[in-house]
Amino acid sequence: MGGARRPVVAAATIAPYLPHFAPTGSFEVSPARGSQAGAPERYCFAEREVLVVEDGAGAREALVKAWLEGRASGQLPVLVASDDAVVASLRASVRDAGGSPDDVVEARRLAARLAAWRAGTGRSGQILVLGALPNAVRGVAPGECVHVAIVSPEFRAGERLGRAAEVARPRYLVSELGTVRSRSFDRSAWRAGARVIETFRQRFAIDDHERAVGDPRALRSLGHTADVADTRLELGRLLRTMESETPSIPRRARESPGLSR
Repeated sequence: MGGARRPVVAAATIAPYLPHFAPTGSFEVSPARGSQAGAPERYCFAEREVLVVEDGAGAREALVKAWLEGRASGQLPVLVASDDAVVASLRASVRDAGGSPDDVVEARRLAARLAAWRAGTGRSGQILVLGALPNAVRGVAPGECVHVAIVSPEFRAGERLGRAAEVARPRYLVSELGTVRSRSFDRSAWRAGARVIETFRQRFAIDDHERAVGDPRALRSLGHTADVADTRLELGRLLRTMESETPSIPRRARESPGLSR
């Protein structure tokens, strides 16, 4: 990314902003219309929830607040991050708030933790993850996971939406756009595609968890054939942009690491 702005911050950069958590202040989650008084913006992609915050301190507060709320409701929450410094700081925070260091899991160990969890109880608890889920983790139901993403407040609403989608990676977006890529140019095109899809879904109140633009027969019956065609044309253009320089690699095989790394 060019310029001095760093919209999505690596976990190592967050560490200096993760002091021990003191559970004394209030922290209110705002709707996705905009952030007020430092509160996170909330986005939801077919039950995949993303809290977008402006900086590392906001990420720490959002994660630990969600962890406290999960504990209070009996959801067995765990915090997940991939950077060792962030993991250590979050463990100090939850210990100070009455929790256990085991409530914080390194991203590379999450798959093993979930397997043991399910073998013992038949279910998993709530997962609160900084960035995207690790690529190796499978079988997490949408409602079981809350993501926290750091995005610069300098970005407009559409770009914040795209970056939230990049973290959530719901099935309907991945099925349409392929996996998130490693090159910044491709990631930008992927986010643009996500914005096109989400705008279409919001316009026609689509909540299909599998199909990006919903049931085509239902849309045709409502007279939206032209809208679907226009959306498909725009998505096709963005996909060709992503594939133009690396045509030999299947688009769904080019996957990037999670944004919490």
